[in-house]
Amino acid sequence: MKILLFFIDGFGIGDKNNLKNPFLKANTPILDEISTHNLGTYIKTDVSMKVTGLPQSATGQTALLTGKNAAKAMGRHKSGFPGPTLIEIISKFNIYKQLSKFNLSSTFANAYTKSYVEKVYKNKKRASVTTQCLLHSNNEFRFLEDIKNNNAVYQDFTNKILRDKGHNIPVFSPEKAANNLSKICLNHDFTLYEFFQTDKAGHSQNMNFARETLENLDKFLKQLVQNLENKVTIIITSDHGNIEDLSIKTHTKNKVPTIIIGKQKLDLKKSIKTITDITPAIISELK
Repeated sequence: MKILLFFIDGFGIGDKNNLKNPFLKANTPILDEISTHNLGTYIKTDVSMKVTGLPQSATGQTALLTGKNAAKAMGRHKSGFPGPTLIEIISKFNIYKQLSKFNLSSTFANAYTKSYVEKVYKNKKRASVTTQCLLHSNNEFRFLEDIKNNNAVYQDFTNKILRDKGHNIPVFSPEKAANNLSKICLNHDFTLYEFFQTDKAGHSQNMNFARETLENLDKFLKQLVQNLENKVTIIITSDHGNIEDLSIKTHTKNKVPTIIIGKQKLDLKKSIKTITDITPAIISELK
């Protein structure tokens, strides 16, 4: 069995209000099929971790990728980049390190620029939770050359952001990018892919940007499901809500969906109630 953890930043469950919820305006047949329980399983997942305040990225992602209550460890929800307390948790309990104890192969499918990684190593750039997980594992970074070789996917899977920054990278359709991610998944027991344009769209409060982001995401997901449904279990989840409510610039207190598509969906569903349950469920299923 193989698992893809598709982490979508800022992807919450919103109200049925089409003035603020772009899910109701976007043409998203796969997401609609999921939300009506016609595809996979759908778990309304807690992100508060029994800590008051707005859920945030650093603590949410740490909890998601270690299985530890990061917000409780901090005594609050922490935004942005992890500091010493969270990095210590990540260094000991990140999902790659846990999987390696069972001789299971794992990888991060996202591509980086070499200049960014060099600055991280020199402490000139801060590293996100997903990057810290990679730094505290034996797994290798993927770079822009790997995108050209169809062996990596950028966080904006179309690569338009890279092109806008002057990188000589081809623009991909969502379907092409999904095909590349599928190939990576088939070569590893566990694959993590991070997409955070949803969080950017939520903070922008721009309905057109949010709708386009969700429609591209739906195309990407449709191709993934077609490629992997009977070969790889797909787990889609998030660290906090955001894009589902464009009436505010901040994150939300909404629960997030955990969507499981594949043969193990019913087994995994039994053990997931909060984002701290994701990593333990994956470890238990794969070992």
